[in-house]
Amino acid sequence: MTSLLDNLLDLAETTVEGYQEVEGYVCLHLKLLNRGTHCPHCNYYTAELHQTTQILVRDLSSFGKPVYLRVPRRISSEKKKTGDK
Repeated sequence: MTSLLDNLLDLAETTVEGYQEVEGYVCLHLKLLNRGTHCPHCNYYTAELHQTTQILVRDLSSFGKPVYLRVPRRISSEKKKTGDK
């Protein structure tokens, strides 16, 4: 079931895991629902991920408060795709 925040953001393959209000701004914690990712260099799709880091993205203000999105950034394993050892 999608939440109200999921409906408001309307981002494909993404759900809002939680949020926090800190020092006058709102931070939404997002989770990616798709299993893998496409390589930005060769466009190869893989579910083999090396690591996931978080990035903070400034979004439009809402209700007079700045809004930030904490988005997972997936990094695929280049070794796995190219067959390097």
